[in-house]
Amino acid sequence: MNYIWKMSVEITIPNRRIKRFLRGFTLIELLVVIAILIPALHRVREQGKRAVCLSHLKQLGLVWIMYADDDDMYL
Repeated sequence: MNYIWKMSVEITIPNRRIKRFLRGFTLIELLVVIAILIPALHRVREQGKRAVCLSHLKQLGLVWIMYADDDDMYL
């Protein structure tokens, strides 16, 4: 089976009417694009995790400084 989605487009030019069929994407083409996007999305997810981790480390540092400040610089 060949899965192809087609889209009909009518182009109107003065005194002419042309009907074209634009070839859609095949299932294989869509799967290839998805296969290319998955690693890119994985990298973005990892960058997000790193940003969250860095934020948590910053918050821990601030907590230690605030605790030490309240407790006369003793941890």
